[in-house]
Amino acid sequence: MISRILLPLLILSLAACGGSGEEGGSGFNPQPYMLQNSNQMCLEYTPFTQDEQSQLQAQGWYPGSCSRSNSLGACEYSYEGNGFYVSSIYYQDATGLLTTDLVRQNCEMSQGRFIEGSTDTSNDVTRTYIMQSNSLSCLEYIGDTQASHNLIEASGGVEGTCSREQALGVCDKPDNGIGFRSKTIYYPGETGLMTADDFVDGCENIGGTFIYGSVGVEPTPDPNPDPTPDVTAPVLLEVTGIGSTIDLSPGYEFNSTESGQITWMQGSCTSEAIAVVEGNNLIELSALTSGEYFNCEFIVTDNAGNQSEPLILSSFSIITPDSDYD
Repeated sequence: MISRILLPLLILSLAACGGSGEEGGSGFNPQPYMLQNSNQMCLEYTPFTQDEQSQLQAQGWYPGSCSRSNSLGACEYSYEGNGFYVSSIYYQDATGLLTTDLVRQNCEMSQGRFIEGSTDTSNDVTRTYIMQSNSLSCLEYIGDTQASHNLIEASGGVEGTCSREQALGVCDKPDNGIGFRSKTIYYPGETGLMTADDFVDGCENIGGTFIYGSVGVEPTPDPNPDPTPDVTAPVLLEVTGIGSTIDLSPGYEFNSTESGQITWMQGSCTSEAIAVVEGNNLIELSALTSGEYFNCEFIVTDNAGNQSEPLILSSFSIITPDSDYD
């Protein structure tokens, strides 16, 4: 907790050392940028040079202001000599360990200006967003506060709910410290051969609760089975890499020429979903920590036991409040 409270000092140090370019400038309009990676704190930085703004964009900051709704307070720093303005807005979470007095004390110790907030939650509204969807699954993020809504929308969420029609079941995952909870809804897929049991273990392994749903359809057997043995291995291609993201469980899209199952071979990456359909597949990686990942790879084994060549994920990085911003 102390590291999160003192994080603004690292941002101040970066700005104090890295400010460059003339303040303002022709056509430059200063506007706040936000970075919120948890349900406890949101950072807000207003650059006064184009160089500073470009650095924020490269580090994953988003245009906009942090929500002041249901906040313990804000600690504000401004240095006219270097031309920047930083705010840290703190929110109460389920632990109840962070208090207004603690935030005020640390703000004043770091020579910031503390502005007390309001913990009134009467105006909070629960909203559901769709993050990813394909024939096998659909991922929802659910936020209960305006701060969490801002974070989800900045991550590409579109307000709405996944279809429950013909759903095999739902993996309900609690908030793991990033400010919102999630639900993954599973479907039979294009072949109709997947069952709920294919997803239960993966859901429970990442701390989720699997809730069975009704499919409403029975798989249709192949009327003309091919007696010829299948000796062709799946071919895998990356469709959309992950890049740099604040999502601890990012989505990864790839293409397979055959259906089958994933086996993770190297690196720190795993996924609750291992079922693969022919065509494009979108999987959600199990929760990761901040850092760079460059050696994650997996294979796909088809129903006849043929194994693909390994698919190596393009290198990507996870950014959290405790990340090194240098």
